[in-house]
Amino acid sequence: MKKSILTVFAAMLLAVPVAQAQKVNKDALLSKIEKSDAEIADAKKNGKSATWIKRGKAFFEAAHAPVKDIAQTLTPDRWQLALGEPAQQPTVEVVNGMQMACLQYPYLKLYVNPQNGTIITWEQTDRVLEGGYEKALEAYEKALEIDPKCQEKVRPGMEELLNAVSQQGNVYKDLGNSRKAGEYYSLAHRILLSPGYGLTETEKPQAQFVLYLAGRMFAVDAFTNTNLDSASKGVASFNELLNEGYEGQNGDCYYYLFYCYFCQKDQDASYVMKAKEALEMGIDKYPTNQEILKGLIDLYTKEQGIGDPKELIDRLEKTIASDPENYELWMGRGILFNSLGDLDQSIVSFSKAAELKPEMIDALYYTALSYTLKANGILDELNNMHQISAADSDAAMAKAVENFKAAIPYLEKGYEVNPQHTDNLSLLKEICFRLRDESDEYAQKFQKYNALWKEASGK
Repeated sequence: MKKSILTVFAAMLLAVPVAQAQKVNKDALLSKIEKSDAEIADAKKNGKSATWIKRGKAFFEAAHAPVKDIAQTLTPDRWQLALGEPAQQPTVEVVNGMQMACLQYPYLKLYVNPQNGTIITWEQTDRVLEGGYEKALEAYEKALEIDPKCQEKVRPGMEELLNAVSQQGNVYKDLGNSRKAGEYYSLAHRILLSPGYGLTETEKPQAQFVLYLAGRMFAVDAFTNTNLDSASKGVASFNELLNEGYEGQNGDCYYYLFYCYFCQKDQDASYVMKAKEALEMGIDKYPTNQEILKGLIDLYTKEQGIGDPKELIDRLEKTIASDPENYELWMGRGILFNSLGDLDQSIVSFSKAAELKPEMIDALYYTALSYTLKANGILDELNNMHQISAADSDAAMAKAVENFKAAIPYLEKGYEVNPQHTDNLSLLKEICFRLRDESDEYAQKFQKYNALWKEASGK
């Protein structure tokens, strides 16, 4: 498979005349910085804003040179002319779950769609110098410090810097490198807040969104790599956002803040309660946010010293009382009681949600699943009894069958709503199989839904 992909891609490369190699004049770029070093060492030139603006530009050019000629929007003929021939033959790599053709250049790996040659992302593997973007920012800020009136001269360089750094954040996000993506987004946020950029009131949401991206990437890295440093940076990012009144989509900043605190609980036990406080603030403002609710459920049911789960039940019941027709709240109630093992209340909750929105497959499926779990629980209890009368055994079996039968209408409605929902079909055909000896109706339904399940799941 890899060979055929590369054969197609190699033919595409040969169709375009290219330059010899990626052009990055490292010596010339570093020479500009050496010249700038000499200028700021001169007391007279050091005191001029123009000297520092020029220095900022030199550092920016050195930092950005390896990637300045590429963008995801470039067509294959344009990026091949810009980068020239790769250092070696293309290979196939899987990056962030996607199969891509990889081309190695002196300063970067380029990942492209092997079918059409479009750029997917890239990874910078070498640099002209380290910390160039940060040093460019420092130089621009120094220029403004010397002459507060030169902001109009500094702003273009800052905009250029912001665009480049934001692009690097996007690139590392696409690569699946959440830590690096977070660091670049964090730097982009710092640029936006710099006096040299001169953030206007209408641009403030942009700065908040960039900080949100940084925090989210730090949270993802904390989760996937157990990175405590990223967790700490995520806490700082989301606390700053919440202090500014930015809560994200449906309050997800509270959930990310919870997780960044929770990741650090082994380092500081107080962080568990801080994690709980973040979720409680979130659920009060966004009671339908399922992630926040699930986070609270996990805390109450899995962590010691959090409190009585009844506290969470009371909180949710009060919210439902004020908005009894809210589908999301009833779904949340079902999830809560399911986690606590109260299947009767779980059934009440999910069936109410299904009543409110009968077109929602989740409400239908989870009502049926709760009935099924209740039936299985009755059977498990029956199997574990060493001494039981025939009458009691028959009564228990009848109760289990009653719950299995109660699940079927919800599953059949679920099939009408979404014929491709394989979990729904799987549960439906399994219950019908269990009930096949009850009547021919269930035996026939098993044959019907088993065939539909096989078709939907590709079996």
